[in-house]
Amino acid sequence: MRILFVATQLPYPPDTGGRIRTLSLLKHLTRNHDLTFVCAVDPNTPAQDLDEMRRVCPKFYPVRQTQVNRSSWRYFTKLAANMGSLHPFGVAKDYSPELASLVKRLSASGESDVLVCDFLHATINLKGVNGIPVVLFQHNVEAEIFRRYYLQQTKLPGRLFWFYQWKKMQRYERRISRDMDCCIAVSETDRETFRRDYQLTNVARIDTGVDVDYFSGASAQRIPHRLVFTGSMDWLPNEDAMVWFVREILPTVTRALPDTSLAIVGRRPTPKVQQLARNHQVIITGRVDDVRLYLAEGSVFIVPIRIGGGTRIKIFEAMASNIPVVSTTVGAEGLELEDGRHLLLSDDPKSFAQSVIRLLQDRNYAQQLAGSARSLVAEKYDWSIVSKQFATICLHTIKERKAQTA
Repeated sequence: MRILFVATQLPYPPDTGGRIRTLSLLKHLTRNHDLTFVCAVDPNTPAQDLDEMRRVCPKFYPVRQTQVNRSSWRYFTKLAANMGSLHPFGVAKDYSPELASLVKRLSASGESDVLVCDFLHATINLKGVNGIPVVLFQHNVEAEIFRRYYLQQTKLPGRLFWFYQWKKMQRYERRISRDMDCCIAVSETDRETFRRDYQLTNVARIDTGVDVDYFSGASAQRIPHRLVFTGSMDWLPNEDAMVWFVREILPTVTRALPDTSLAIVGRRPTPKVQQLARNHQVIITGRVDDVRLYLAEGSVFIVPIRIGGGTRIKIFEAMASNIPVVSTTVGAEGLELEDGRHLLLSDDPKSFAQSVIRLLQDRNYAQQLAGSARSLVAEKYDWSIVSKQFATICLHTIKERKAQTA
């Protein structure tokens, strides 16, 4: 199969859930298929990152596109200017005339059997593409994330802003998804949301994957009562999770176990996250080269996510690392996991704290929970299995298009 894979963010380094998922699929798809990877790339991207992508995908076409820093005045100017646009800001900012032109030329060349669009945001660069089946790889239900932002707001200006963004994203996502030959969701929960909210009949799903051998390859001495959270710390759901945990949950844990510590591991911690380090029990690492050491050192992995969509790859990474997990229902959403067998689920501060304390105090139960979870991900969710699911869906989409045009 000849795949034209289009993205607006370079998946290397793999330091966010979306990047990890994309890079893992690319690595496996290129082993068995002829894959061309076209991607918008910031001019400041290190040369070694581009070289690494060429090793993964020899047919790699980077297109220069400057990314605006989210804390800069230019970013907020563009955000204000977008208020009158029909396109959601998250989509509009990713438009690149050069990328759109290249995608149109490559898709019309007849050298690809299917075009895969990575994330909804990249669809704005598909103008003029026709004659080739298009698969939209939906890592999240984007509008659902905005809806949850809206529900978390307590002040009127915030509620009005996020309500507007939610509805605009919802309209765009519904229209674009219906235009695709196929949409691929990353969980059954997301697939059902697409069917229910957008009345999609062209939606399939793949499982969330993990490189089990990679994450089980690190070893370190467990630090007693060390909690760990990993993720891109400039992403609002992760920021919200850590602020909520440190303010509402951690004090209960430390009253029971005073030597408890928390390592927040991930790139670009926002000012709100950095302020959490004023608590001497909180460690902010920033970006790290290898997250496995922190997982190996941890006693409990926490996922106090209240906002989000898609699935949390971090949970499977923790499970492959043999560390027990406590999560909110939203945090584990879309993953086929059993509460009390593979992880503990808790949604309010008191019960979340009690679940953490239980695993820190009862190490036999913690090890039993972690062992059951690791066996599950090793058996069902390795990327080698998930990439075959993805390829099968693409092949089916190609056959469906041929049947329709015959």
